[in-house]
Amino acid sequence: MPLKNEFFGVFKTLKVGSKFIIVSSANRDRNMKADPKNFVQGTALNKIMDIGVVTETISIDAPFLIGGGSAVDGRTLMNDQIDNAMKRTGATLPILQSARVQIGEQGGSVNMTLLSDGNPENSGVFEITDHPAEDLTNGVITDVLNPLLHTPTRVANFIDFRVSLAGYVYYVMNANISVNVQTQQKVFIAGKDGTTNDPVPDPNPFNFGTQFPWLGVSGITITGGGTAAALLVDNDNDKNFSDPGEAVNVRLDVDGTELTLQQPGDTITVNDDFAFEVYDADNDQWVGLFRKFGESEDLFDLSRSLLTKANFKITPDLLTVDFEFKCYVQENS
Repeated sequence: MPLKNEFFGVFKTLKVGSKFIIVSSANRDRNMKADPKNFVQGTALNKIMDIGVVTETISIDAPFLIGGGSAVDGRTLMNDQIDNAMKRTGATLPILQSARVQIGEQGGSVNMTLLSDGNPENSGVFEITDHPAEDLTNGVITDVLNPLLHTPTRVANFIDFRVSLAGYVYYVMNANISVNVQTQQKVFIAGKDGTTNDPVPDPNPFNFGTQFPWLGVSGITITGGGTAAALLVDNDNDKNFSDPGEAVNVRLDVDGTELTLQQPGDTITVNDDFAFEVYDADNDQWVGLFRKFGESEDLFDLSRSLLTKANFKITPDLLTVDFEFKCYVQENS
């Protein structure tokens, strides 16, 4: 049989928005809207097309990595893209639309959806290269996958995460975080230069005369949830768990509540801070989920959150609670 290694991509690397990334899978979909139209035109055959704008969607599944490879894993790209979406000016394509972080017994990963304008001249948006592994640097450190130069790289598993999610601190079985970037897509009609009364010159900085729309960010939200195993201890042997402190990591005690209930004149948030941390093997420390690689603090302060759902489930194995929270988001300066 013939041998053709080029089909299998073992020497290919992926760059998204000028950043290298190690992925499980990635898709780029370009679409141009085109609808056949029938008018009163003397025939039943469609001879006229309504042709619209070109759009581009990039979907990426990427792992969390521990060790040198964390410089080019899914979390690093996610935080770079979140930072890009928060810029008032100077943001570049692609732009993040959503990021879904999932953490469980098997480890952690992130699924991202990115948007671009579909312009084939924007080659840096999504690029397949033949860079070898030692070139995966992102301008930070060199040869990140070399186990002799950096901490050997492995896939992150459950021991590499710790969480405090709106009060459910211990025995979290799985958790998920969603970052949603509200984007707007607009097209504009060409104007004229105010001095020469001519159309704005080429190269045109405003995309007039092209099929490629403008993209803009109008909002960012962070929500999450998960499942925790309830730990109950009948300290006074009264055959129930309604006394304070007996529901160790859920709120089943007298006058307790699982939700952050409101009262007139007040806005009440949970007493326990939101924390979602990953172990940084190179620096021997725990760092926040939303911390850019090489930075000293997280992108967001998420210490204010509301617990909006707490659904208990009893089985012969465990008492579990599915919980959901929504965060007030403050950008760290």
